[in-house]
Amino acid sequence: MPVPFRRIAISPGLLLPDTPLSVMEHQLSLWARESVRAGADALMLREHALQPSLFSQAVTRLHPVAEALQVPLLLNAAYVLKDWHPAGLHHRADVQIPLPESRTYWIGRSCHHLEDALRAQQQGYDYLTFSPIFPTASHPHHHPLGLDALESVCSALRIPVFALGGVTLAREVHCHKAGAWGIASIRGFLMVPTV
Repeated sequence: MPVPFRRIAISPGLLLPDTPLSVMEHQLSLWARESVRAGADALMLREHALQPSLFSQAVTRLHPVAEALQVPLLLNAAYVLKDWHPAGLHHRADVQIPLPESRTYWIGRSCHHLEDALRAQQQGYDYLTFSPIFPTASHPHHHPLGLDALESVCSALRIPVFALGGVTLAREVHCHKAGAWGIASIRGFLMVPTV
């Protein structure tokens, strides 16, 4: 399935397991609206601290916001929520589950090495994120791979590659020159305070 988006805003760990629902709704709405205002054309809910039931509640609150903003909502999760069909799923690099043969949504994968990226393409993923390209506050102990590694991955693949890790709007042009389809960022579109 062709991927129409080029700028993915990834939620920056806004929620904790004990976050009140009203605060959850406010934080997600604020993050989504500010991200789209800053140029994001897709939103990815990535809240690993939440159990599936709370993650489902976060999706329920964010979905109408994404629809109103007219951007796809991608879920960084290894499962599809019952009775809800996302615009897309995104699997972490450590998730090893077979992809459905037939689907109406995108599935992406996080990759950190060329071999991972080639495997993701062979397995049928629609797109991937490749990271970290630059030093990043969310993973300060991970060595940045750099633009040369990004270029190597992009030239080896037929599926869209999103540069991730320390990527900002100011660095976007360099990522595109390296062959990236787009960018993905946790903090690159804006700074939203966490709860």
